[in-house]
Amino acid sequence: MNKLYIDPNKVSNKDGFEIIYESPDADYIVYDNIDEIDSSKNSGFKIKIRSKDDEELIAKASEKGAKFVIVEADDWKIIPLENIIARLNKSNTKIYTRADSADEVRTMFNVLELGVDGVILNSSDPSVIRSALAYLGNIKVKLMPVEIIEVREAGSGERVCVDTTSILKYGEGMLVGNRSNFLFLVHNESVG
Repeated sequence: MNKLYIDPNKVSNKDGFEIIYESPDADYIVYDNIDEIDSSKNSGFKIKIRSKDDEELIAKASEKGAKFVIVEADDWKIIPLENIIARLNKSNTKIYTRADSADEVRTMFNVLELGVDGVILNSSDPSVIRSALAYLGNIKVKLMPVEIIEVREAGSGERVCVDTTSILKYGEGMLVGNRSNFLFLVHNESVG
């Protein structure tokens, strides 16, 4: 929830948000022409799904280096999204779609049990926005034990230090991962 779909010229203070829009001034630039996608930039592709050919165009945008795709549909939404999620699941391309209600937000995040990576909520009704935010704040995550079979050096990368010894108890920690349906519980340092 750190991206806003809005004209960057209408925002005076981004307040920690990144802007995604059809503008070169946006942090993430949206194109509706596949030939404009630049894999060296934060560029993506927006398309309205009308046929199976449009799904193929989305796959081509991903292959061309689109960092994200915005999939729009009127009536025919779930089946194309299932196809797109299945096809792009192993790619680095994020899948965003539009929703008009909190219920639709919930559905989009559960399509094919993987869900989209983000939803553009198309509503100016504060109650709809609050309801969608309430859902996002209450997503249940099922935890299952796993066996660690190997530990290896991965080199230096992005790191963060969170000192939790005074606020977390035994069995508490943080869920860490890059997919909403595959996270690891990193236990706090209360156990030596």
